[in-house]
Amino acid sequence: MVSPQKLEASALAAWAETDSPFVSQFASRFYGLNYSSYQDNLDYFKQQVADGYLTEFMSGYFPPEKIREIQEKKLALSFQPAQPPKLVKLDGVMDEFQVTGTLTTV
Repeated sequence: MVSPQKLEASALAAWAETDSPFVSQFASRFYGLNYSSYQDNLDYFKQQVADGYLTEFMSGYFPPEKIREIQEKKLALSFQPAQPPKLVKLDGVMDEFQVTGTLTTV
């Protein structure tokens, strides 16, 4: 017989693995922001980030001066994951993933 804790951990691990494609896409958009599609990516983040955290997220990672720099320098960043995201902490809705890959700046 399998313990309830093992069943719960197994279910959470399976649930977290289903998040892997989302995590890859989020990382690709976060690190691969570029001047030609920045608004599309910012709109994506606005849909995906919890309302209560959105303002802090945007001001911390995408302040107006960063957006201006991307536009003025016409930066084109591309991020390609090297492997599927690795689950490093299993904690229900606060799971943590590690994504490694290649960032290219043009």
